[in-house]
Amino acid sequence: MYMPSPYRMLVRRFVEELERGSLSESLAARMVADDAVAHFPGSGPLAGEYRGPAGFARLFHLQRQAAQDGFTFEMQSYDVHATAAAAVVRIGTRRDLRTYSDDLRLVLSLERGKIKELWLDPVDAAGFDAFFS
Repeated sequence: MYMPSPYRMLVRRFVEELERGSLSESLAARMVADDAVAHFPGSGPLAGEYRGPAGFARLFHLQRQAAQDGFTFEMQSYDVHATAAAAVVRIGTRRDLRTYSDDLRLVLSLERGKIKELWLDPVDAAGFDAFFS
């Protein structure tokens, strides 16, 4: 008999909050461990590590702020196995009359009912860095 991971709803809700642009620090605290780390690769202004619920909320706030004309997230797919998850989210934005769209891969480590670690990986990392620089 198939038993879905108890983390399936957590991952889905997390991405839905990104889609809505409503990942506040208080909401992140319900989904993200206090000692969680989000890793954003690259050399652009968003690159670095973000720690805890406040760090996660800050990362996605900075991403929306840098976009200027709004930022869209659209879930393409996701899968959860035991305490690991992966999702592909289509992102889109406009800035200074330029548009950008790409797939963003999210890889999550899950522990004790919360997100413990998150790696964000734009398919076109160089394009992402260039757009937001």
